Amino acid sequence: MAVPGPRSARCRTPDGGTGCGTAAPELDGHDLAHFDAYTAVARLIVTGRETPAFTVRTAPRRPVLGSAEQLRLASA
Repeated sequence: MAVPGPRSARCRTPDGGTGCGTAAPELDGHDLAHFDAYTAVARLIVTGRETPAFTVRTAPRRPVLGSAEQLRLASA
């Protein structure tokens, strides 16, 4: 359910539909719009059955070491 964009669009899918049903009934659009940064929703399938939706915290992306210009020079 990782749809990039502003918080108000978190329930939107690329085709214009709503993705809030993926987390329902445990989470609704209001919940999804008020997540902290690096929070995601997951729903597991265990022995063929879906588990209730839950949230997980993720880590921020690691910083890029070096610059694009340094990489270009090194690869030339």
